[in-house]
Amino acid sequence: MLARRRTLPSMLEPPYLFSEVPRCAKDLEGSVAIKMEPNRATREEWLRQMPELVQICNEAAERAAQAKAAKEQAAAAEGGEQPEKKKVVYHKPIDLEYLADRVDTDGTLAPQAPFASQPPAPA
Repeated sequence: MLARRRTLPSMLEPPYLFSEVPRCAKDLEGSVAIKMEPNRATREEWLRQMPELVQICNEAAERAAQAKAAKEQAAAAEGGEQPEKKKVVYHKPIDLEYLADRVDTDGTLAPQAPFASQPPAPA
């Protein structure tokens, strides 16, 4: 069986900047996880949320790369070395096309979505 994806409508950017979203606690204190019932959220709803999903993945990857670089600099400074200031480079962890494939061709959608208990202010 061959899966074929449909053409998607234009997607809108989220109304806020992910770089301004506060970091969540490791134990998710102050966050809310919402378990969505299977087939409750339509594929169209998920398609509308895809730009936000991609951006949150990108922001998480960038923050992880920044934390790793800071840890390396701190270790170098502790060892008496002059820490080298480098530009943080990270790789995009997930593509919009991959998400579109999953939403369009996968079976039942029963995801869990974490949200901040206080949404960020619009940009």
